[in-house]
Amino acid sequence: MKNWGQIAAIFLLVLTACNEEDYHYPDVVTNLVELETDGSSNIHLIRTDDGAIYFPDKIIAFKDATPDSLYRVNCTYQPLDESGGKATLYNVKGVLSPFPKDPSYFKDGIKTDPLKITSIWNSGGYINLHLGVMTKGGKHKYHFLNLGKSRNSMGKSTQLIQLFHSQEKDPEAYTQEIFLSCPLRKLDLHSGDSIIFSINTYEGVKVYKFLHQEAL
Repeated sequence: MKNWGQIAAIFLLVLTACNEEDYHYPDVVTNLVELETDGSSNIHLIRTDDGAIYFPDKIIAFKDATPDSLYRVNCTYQPLDESGGKATLYNVKGVLSPFPKDPSYFKDGIKTDPLKITSIWNSGGYINLHLGVMTKGGKHKYHFLNLGKSRNSMGKSTQLIQLFHSQEKDPEAYTQEIFLSCPLRKLDLHSGDSIIFSINTYEGVKVYKFLHQEAL
């Protein structure tokens, strides 16, 4: 006698697998972008680092935002028009992006506790960092140090920036992935100028050099 229960279970498994293969997930993008709110603190638009602008396809409030403000965020979205226009926003998470401060700003001293670097890149008028931080769930402090600039004989400037990171006595239990963006717009940089960015890691201080790119 045939085991119809077992045959039915196999048939159901095959059918389920076929249904999963037939389903097409949305063609979404996850990027660091700029977000602007309107007068009601709803998301007015997002602007990608290559200059594309998308407006949400429905009204979305940006939690704890202020009206008519600019934010740096990590956004997952589906463009509905490749040349710009409407987009469906699936996830929006704020990214810490304070303007670099002079060392005198840090009254309790400068902290450069080590962390891990996943990637660092220059785009959209920001130095962007994808970092791995050792934590046990405590709150760390992050900022950017403006260490000044020098000018060469050709009239080009080199801006020095350092990452501020205070572990705040948080035990190192596991690695948490975070994103930071250092805005460059107030540093009076021009095309051809350089940025030297330093970060303390578990392998020592890492130094990165970028040519300044004018934001689109």
